[in-house]
Amino acid sequence: MSGAKVKLVRMCGHDIFRQLYIEEALFRCSSENWFILNEGSSRCGIVMGTTNKVSKLLNLQLVEERKVPVMRRFTGGGTVYVNQNTLFSSFIFNNDAIPVDAYPRPIMQWTTDVYRQAFHASPAFDRGVTHVGKSSQGEVEVGEKSSQGEVEVGEKSSEGAEFELRGNIDYTIGDKKVGGNAQALARKRFVHHTSFLFDYDVRDFEVLAMPDSQPEYRQKRSHADFVTSLNCWFPTATSFGNAVEGVLREMYEVEEASVEEAEAFLQVEHRSTNSVLDVRSEEEKERVREEERRIKL
Repeated sequence: MSGAKVKLVRMCGHDIFRQLYIEEALFRCSSENWFILNEGSSRCGIVMGTTNKVSKLLNLQLVEERKVPVMRRFTGGGTVYVNQNTLFSSFIFNNDAIPVDAYPRPIMQWTTDVYRQAFHASPAFDRGVTHVGKSSQGEVEVGEKSSQGEVEVGEKSSEGAEFELRGNIDYTIGDKKVGGNAQALARKRFVHHTSFLFDYDVRDFEVLAMPDSQPEYRQKRSHADFVTSLNCWFPTATSFGNAVEGVLREMYEVEEASVEEAEAFLQVEHRSTNSVLDVRSEEEKERVREEERRIKL
């Protein structure tokens, strides 16, 4: 692993559906190591794992009413709602670029260690602060002093709360999920990508159904009660990205690459298993067909 080169692509507001097509192309066609960091998606949508069932995991009535696009990605993992407040990070690596066996669980554990180091780069996290607060004068930095003296910022986390891997594929802090993971493995390469919640609106979770299969630590909590967000510890998505980049630069020879350089692999012929799904009801599909027939008359 020592001296391995990694191409780093940093994006802001890149459409997550297009990003997934790029990642599959890099996975199947490139022989280099890539790390992609995207601060939010220009597209709001739902992304599902390869085996996730639409009827089981989506509130189809709301998905249809809100016209939320749905994509099935090329990796496993669960179903997530994503938007401009989601931070996406992806390892697209050769197996020999990491110091553990390239199997699902060791990769999960290794990436947990990488991100844990990034979290500990945040003074707020090491102090146990869980929410950056605001004073009457506006936002207050951790440890900042007002004219009245020391300002107490945020709530304290439960004692001993740590960034951990729980329930096989979830990154958590304490008993709350902050990121979900998915993977694809080939003979010599793997993809491990994560969607972190930088912020969220609880109403967005309404398009997701309560899954039948849940990790034990979730304890049947609602989506809103089950998650936390990165902005509890990092003032901006960029600051979290900088912390992760800093960890990678200590481990690898990192070379910055452009989005265009990564997108070039879309032109290489390869098998693609990403797909945008039509989850409309049969009644709605028939209504649209009838409307199209009427227009053509």
